[in-house]
Amino acid sequence: MINLKRFLENNPNLKKFQGFLPEGQPCYLVGGAVRDILLEREIHDFDFALPEDPTALAQAWARHSRGHWFWLDEARRQSRVVLGRGSQEPTFDFSPFRAPDLEGDLRGRDFTLNALAIDMQRAAAPVLIDPLNGARDLAEGRLRACSPTSFRDDPLRVLRAARFAAAFHLHPDEQTLALAREAAPRLAQIAGERIKAELFALFSVDDPRVGLEVLVQSGGGENLFGPDSPASLHQTLELTSEFCRSLSTLPESRAWLAAEVEAGLNRSALLRLGVLLRSLATPVDFPQLRERLALARMTSRRLEALLAFNPETLAPPPDAPQSQRRLALWAERLGPDPADALLFLACQKGADQYPPALLFQALHAWQALNKQGRIAPLVGGDWIRRELQIADGLKIGRLLDLLAEAECQGLVDAPETAQKFLKSLAEKGD
Repeated sequence: MINLKRFLENNPNLKKFQGFLPEGQPCYLVGGAVRDILLEREIHDFDFALPEDPTALAQAWARHSRGHWFWLDEARRQSRVVLGRGSQEPTFDFSPFRAPDLEGDLRGRDFTLNALAIDMQRAAAPVLIDPLNGARDLAEGRLRACSPTSFRDDPLRVLRAARFAAAFHLHPDEQTLALAREAAPRLAQIAGERIKAELFALFSVDDPRVGLEVLVQSGGGENLFGPDSPASLHQTLELTSEFCRSLSTLPESRAWLAAEVEAGLNRSALLRLGVLLRSLATPVDFPQLRERLALARMTSRRLEALLAFNPETLAPPPDAPQSQRRLALWAERLGPDPADALLFLACQKGADQYPPALLFQALHAWQALNKQGRIAPLVGGDWIRRELQIADGLKIGRLLDLLAEAECQGLVDAPETAQKFLKSLAEKGD
């Protein structure tokens, strides 16, 4: 097992907090932070539980560390201190016990891997507090509910079980899976924002297959995506997992995949979710899912574009030699954010007409020329109004679309040839 004393001493944030903590003030590091210590993972989020209202301690820590303090849940006296202003800055959460004592607090948590604590007053000689043998479950790859009422207390834990299974390569024991199945229908009562946050976290795992299997076994998948046959679900999981493996083979895509779509969701997770929805034998009712999860408008547009995207009907990329503009214009037609479709294409096997090198070339070209959401045409609408005497906005848009198509085909390559092309269309009445 990891040397707890050495870890606490070597973590600068915990060491600073230890030096601040008043002598005799009961304070316990609990939950996921302790779990991640056992897994020897880097941690930036620290949860502390105290016997009484921790607000005064949290505020004093914020002043001492020059951090930012705010409420998480004032009624429950839960608050947070963030050191710095960036999204990756360390956070310190403070909560009172959820029960009369620490053991009761730990037993009331979701899974045994989170029912762990370290007494911060004994940090010089730390002892793992583990009343439910969570450390053993973690070491043996087992996900186990803390109590028979764990899922009844919060049905969202059906999704949390899937996320933990994927993130830590765990498998729920039979009793935990049975409790999850019993609670799955009650997911319908959970606020869409909470479900969305857990679902996004699940698809943020590099390969969510294990978690998706747990979601299917528990009935949570049916609640979210509708019923499907076991054979179809198995195929869906295979396709999703294969896509995830393909993403990992595209090192050049790392920065693109990390781009945030909305809070808690990056492009990588969006693509994984889109591939799963595309793979379902029974198409998901997307408008219903969008409303259920309260998806942001751009997230909805991009998922809908991925669901509708059909590589078989896609116009081939410009033949060599390609200009940067021709490739960028071709990419621009692929959806509200062409990078989604280009990365999706790069992961498709057997699509020899779309070699990854060409797709990334198109991606970089689109990024370089895309200004304020579009690539400026060789000839603008003002020229069409003035020179061609066309005032109808729809007609102007139609002409600009035809111009972009002609440029993609190599028929137009400069403002002069673009003007001639548009004049010829106007004369024909197109």
